[in-house]
Amino acid sequence: MLKISEALKSITRSTLSIIIITILILPVFNQNFAHAAAKQPAERSVKYILIKAIDIDSSRAINSAAITINKRMFLSTSPSGIIKVDIGSKELSGFDFLDIQARREGYFDESLEISIKDPSKIAQPVKIKMKQKMGTLTGVITGCWSDKDGHYKDSYSNEEIKVFGKALSSQHIIYKFKSDAEGNFKIFNLPVGTYEIEIRHKQWQIAVEKQGEEISREFSIRKCNREQYHKSDKNASKDKDGGGISKFDLNESLNQKEGGSVKNYLKIDGYNVNNKKNAEKSNVKNGDKNKTK
Repeated sequence: MLKISEALKSITRSTLSIIIITILILPVFNQNFAHAAAKQPAERSVKYILIKAIDIDSSRAINSAAITINKRMFLSTSPSGIIKVDIGSKELSGFDFLDIQARREGYFDESLEISIKDPSKIAQPVKIKMKQKMGTLTGVITGCWSDKDGHYKDSYSNEEIKVFGKALSSQHIIYKFKSDAEGNFKIFNLPVGTYEIEIRHKQWQIAVEKQGEEISREFSIRKCNREQYHKSDKNASKDKDGGGISKFDLNESLNQKEGGSVKNYLKIDGYNVNNKKNAEKSNVKNGDKNKTK
């Protein structure tokens, strides 16, 4: 009986010890479990983060931007400017933030850091805004142009100017605008790239090679022919019958100089001057033949 009593006492002591230890350890265990339980749902509720590269001035999506995440993950944006980042991946495990680096030819490099401790609070897509490198083009239109009547002019007031080409960022550029009253124009934000300038169907190539470059250029349409420049201002003299063509023009067209030949055909009121001269010559020859007979 004594042995049984001692055994019961030993069991009782052991049981009390277990109960005491459990009481002491249980709060700590419960606290850790609650913390883990609170953290786990947030990680599971959001598995991916969307990142979008956009142009800061136009909000246009940037295609093929090189994105680096925490110097471990390397991605390239789609035509919509978006990449999909798996924050539970092996490369990003153990991180509670994302260090995002973005690069694109023709743009300044950009960086952004976001916390992923609670991904459910992140507004998606996360936008990383990039600035294009740009230059300035100043131009003036010079030279002459001729109208449908062959009159030369050198006025370029409100002249239409077209700019088209491809920026280094792969953006297609098409501009159309007007010059001022004296043929001057200026483009302040022309992205780095190569372009064609078109004025009166004539084209020139220009290249903006770096940020902040200022290009100043003269765009000459054609050399002015000063002899014909004021042709439209000459007062045409009238013949006696009030005809609409001057003697100056008539003589110039027929080349009526000694030993000269008729090269141009000029019609006046439907009458061909050249045919008249040929007819007169023919009559003279026929008259000589008649006399001979």
